[in-house]
Amino acid sequence: MVSGVKRKHGVQLLGMIVLMFVFFGLMFYMFGGGDSFKLIHVEGNIHVFDNGNGIRQFKFSKNGDRQSEIKIGDVEHVPLAYIRATIASLTFLTKRPTSILLVGLGGGSIATYLHKHFPSAHIDIVEMHQRMLDVAEQYSNFRRNDNVVVHISDGLDYVERQSRAGKHYDLIYQDGCSSAPCNLMTVDGFKIMSKLLSPEGVYLQNLIGLRRHFGVIRNMQEAFRELYYVESGSVNQVFIGYNYNVSLSTSDLVTRGEMFQLQEKPYFNVVNEFSTHFKRLTNVMINVDNYIYQE
Repeated sequence: MVSGVKRKHGVQLLGMIVLMFVFFGLMFYMFGGGDSFKLIHVEGNIHVFDNGNGIRQFKFSKNGDRQSEIKIGDVEHVPLAYIRATIASLTFLTKRPTSILLVGLGGGSIATYLHKHFPSAHIDIVEMHQRMLDVAEQYSNFRRNDNVVVHISDGLDYVERQSRAGKHYDLIYQDGCSSAPCNLMTVDGFKIMSKLLSPEGVYLQNLIGLRRHFGVIRNMQEAFRELYYVESGSVNQVFIGYNYNVSLSTSDLVTRGEMFQLQEKPYFNVVNEFSTHFKRLTNVMINVDNYIYQE
């Protein structure tokens, strides 16, 4: 009888110890980001984590996915696959851009990368939320200057105004919304973006999930003469649209990737990771596993 009581108490004690480990493990995950990251700032739904070694993550909830990750003082630090895919998509440019439009600021990693590599380019950034700009300037590498200008505005309102004013950009990157419904991803929204492109301009679109965005992809096809996409290795895909009359083969894109690697020296291998994986999108079929495309 005594030994049975001892066994019962032993089991209870073991259970309490397990629960304590689970509890403190959960607290560590919630407040440390799961990888020794500490929550250092909350502003609205924006949560900033820091690992103590200069690496910061931006999330839209405590336990949400990383929306952005930066390393203080190092704009080349781009661990997120879709950001690398976006940078690799710059190989579709036929010349160095002098005018750039970014729809959505986020943690500022793309803006700071582009400003470093194209310092003479004027970059317009349209961001809906002032608090996102405040957080980016305080906790990331992002800084405004004469060539990097932020406009606090609804994205569609801003591009409509720019279109009416006859503005053109060599590069447009839309990451203000990456899933539907979104008024920027309608046929009319994409046509405005297409009209804003200079003759050799390139449009980049971050999109989360192919299967549920066939309509959005068709909208892009209707708006741009040429449309490509690349899998980022995560849930994101990057789409590339342009209107100049050139179709790029895999060989063309590998050559451009090699030149980009030599000139810009990104930390990752553009050719191995992306150049051979761009797909020219010529037809979309709803009820099949893959897109029909031509190289």
